[in-house]
Amino acid sequence: MTDHKSFFRRSEAMMALYSEGKYLDALRVNEQIALDFPDEAATTSLWRICLLSRADRVDDALKAMSDGLGNGLWWSEEQLRSEEDLAPL
Repeated sequence: MTDHKSFFRRSEAMMALYSEGKYLDALRVNEQIALDFPDEAATTSLWRICLLSRADRVDDALKAMSDGLGNGLWWSEEQLRSEEDLAPL
């Protein structure tokens, strides 16, 4: 079971890199968070998709989304439509 406080504390470094426009650096942090918190796969996968999209790696973002769906992950339609990071998709 996820320690949500620890999970979100760890995500702060990723979010700081994101806000600086360092999307690929943020992606590396995200990858480690995803490994350390497998119960949060839907969240970390969406972050990955957003970061890839922001880094102009649209094909990789679409593949990450497809992989997530193939692994049984789910995101709400509203969440996907309202997320500005996903506009290039």
